[in-house]
Amino acid sequence: YMSEYAGPCLLFNVNGIPSTLIDDKLTERGVCIRSGFHCAPLAHKSLGTGEYGAIRCSFGIYTNESEINTFIKVLKDVVNEIKRDKEAYVGGIGII
Repeated sequence: YMSEYAGPCLLFNVNGIPSTLIDDKLTERGVCIRSGFHCAPLAHKSLGTGEYGAIRCSFGIYTNESEINTFIKVLKDVVNEIKRDKEAYVGGIGII
């Protein structure tokens, strides 16, 4: 079944950051996504996301531009926070 109103699904990762870590940080901010291998480890191997999996988010028919812009802003904030935290660890030992 495929409705003419089906929303898009976006699969991505951020180089060097586990998808589950981004998921945790987004969840803390009230943003719901899915992370990991999505029951498809061979697909992730083929996509080159086999080490950390990927982030999957989808947009519904009622998702508006403001919500998408908020998601992008929160995602950027999370990635920047993780990168700052990573740099604070000596030799990169720590969360990543």
